[in-house]
Amino acid sequence: MKPKQQVLLAIDDETFGKLVLDFVLAHKWENETAFQVIHVIEPPPPFDFPAPYWELAIEKSIKSATELVEQARDRIRKSFPDCLVESKVLEGYPQDQIGRIVRDWPADLIVTGSHGRRGLVKMILGSVSTAVAYQSACSVMVVRPAAKTSSKNCPGQETGATSGSGL
Repeated sequence: MKPKQQVLLAIDDETFGKLVLDFVLAHKWENETAFQVIHVIEPPPPFDFPAPYWELAIEKSIKSATELVEQARDRIRKSFPDCLVESKVLEGYPQDQIGRIVRDWPADLIVTGSHGRRGLVKMILGSVSTAVAYQSACSVMVVRPAAKTSSKNCPGQETGATSGSGL
């Protein structure tokens, strides 16, 4: 039986993963909604570093990413016990892997974070959230950290992203 709704959470790191997770946990979801929490480890840059360095770095990244997605998975399961939640760590380019997943597992919604890069940095590094939004047939929610605002511009509206250990 197909779940009532399928939601893909693409989490990047602890900070942006927390933003994505907080967004999901703050909303009501129908029973039997299926969640898939993923993290994509990008391939090493094409520099000429010794292979043992990259093997160790990737091994460490996989371990850290697995902990990250499992924490998110467990928190969703605890908050929504009647929902199905899976997690996985993939290797490749995030926009490509997200696109592949939604072709195989048709999501109704993709939730991802944004680093908020602009200008030349965005042009050089690219934007995964923008690429995902353009290539996806489903809705995409891009969650951004709250920007600190000047209290003279927006009285009582000073906010900022929270920090802490873990998701």
